Amino acid sequence: MPRGKVSWLLDGKQPPEIINLDIYGSNFRTYFGVSQAAMEKRLYDLGYKCAFGRYAYANVTQAPAASRGRT
Repeated sequence: MPRGKVSWLLDGKQPPEIINLDIYGSNFRTYFGVSQAAMEKRLYDLGYKCAFGRYAYANVTQAPAASRGRT
């Protein structure tokens, strides 16, 4: 998943922009032939922030419990 192709699939968005996976996820997974986990990991590694993903570490819409004030 080369950085240039990732940006192209995301309409030129650059890190640290938030990527709505409801909009871009299906095309991304199909183009690269990867799983949801692989897609989110790659976006996270490139510095993007994911919205509406499955994995909390990459998902800005699922803040960890500690950051929400829970103990």
